[in-house]
Amino acid sequence: MAVPAGRRGAGQQRPAHPDLKALDHDVGLPEPTYPCSYDGRWWDFQGLREFCTPWREVAARGVSVHIGEFGCFAATSDDVAVRWFADLLAAFREFRWGWALWEFEGPFGVVGHGREGAHFEPHDGYLVDRRLLDLLTP
Repeated sequence: MAVPAGRRGAGQQRPAHPDLKALDHDVGLPEPTYPCSYDGRWWDFQGLREFCTPWREVAARGVSVHIGEFGCFAATSDDVAVRWFADLLAAFREFRWGWALWEFEGPFGVVGHGREGAHFEPHDGYLVDRRLLDLLTP
């Protein structure tokens, strides 16, 4: 019996991405918010689920899906980032998809991003964003 090959996606959808201002180098875009209305759509948990429909259709055919990279840039406020991460990860878990954060340490990581409002605490030799770590490791 043939095993279906897996497929890889990336969590880089601009409308659902709460870094709009950061990604465009602050060229007059508003501060990112989430949930939010953007480009004629409402982005929240349900909006993210709908955005994932094409990949859900692939998965329904028995193909494994892995979201190979996603994250939220450090210039996004922590509250916005945590809300977005919570919904996105909940959707990935519901769909039983694999995923990978863009990076462990740095502006998109769980360590050292410096996002305003984040609470860092020591963990295994690193200063880790506690709320984000809890979301990543339920």
